[in-house]
Amino acid sequence: MLTDTTGSHGVKLIDERHDIPEVPLQVISDTEQRIDLCLDSAGLSILTHDESFWNSLTYLKTKGVRTRFITEIFESNIYFCTVMMKHGEVFHNDSLKGTYIISDGIKYLCYLLDDNGKGQIITQLFYSKSKSFVQAQQYLFDNLCNKAIPAREKIREIRKGIKGEFITNIHDPTEIQRIAADLLTSASYEILLLFSTINSFYRAEYSGLLN
Repeated sequence: MLTDTTGSHGVKLIDERHDIPEVPLQVISDTEQRIDLCLDSAGLSILTHDESFWNSLTYLKTKGVRTRFITEIFESNIYFCTVMMKHGEVFHNDSLKGTYIISDGIKYLCYLLDDNGKGQIITQLFYSKSKSFVQAQQYLFDNLCNKAIPAREKIREIRKGIKGEFITNIHDPTEIQRIAADLLTSASYEILLLFSTINSFYRAEYSGLLN
């Protein structure tokens, strides 16, 4: 069981086999106002296969606790994500790493996983009540939420085969010219061009891009 003996810095590493499944349940059941969960693909797998873990989360809704999930949504896990949406706010992020829980902005619990050749297994839990540390993790989670895509929107994109909005930097001049030519030829009624310098305009004209 989880106690307040978290060391002088408010940090505890949990590796007892009987405590690893119990500690997350205690953190969840002790939550009073809000709980945030970051679940990468391994974390989502834990949630889908641990019935006690899932049931403890769904019970929070009856207590009026606000629940937020950030995870990676794929075609293969759409069904479970729609189930999650019934019990909290769900967001999609393409580049998640790690699985952790923040409870009421004062407790942080992170899963330390290892690959045993057959899949990811939980080897340890990192638990902290250090105010400054938990506040920093809460700030990072909130930023992830602000930049993430709502699950409903991501699921719609997947089902309709729509590629989500993105921004990328291209440095290869040949690739830049090819993409620009493709955009120009695909335009149907209007083209707006912005050149950073007069020389870039002359280069485009010389290459035949403006013909």
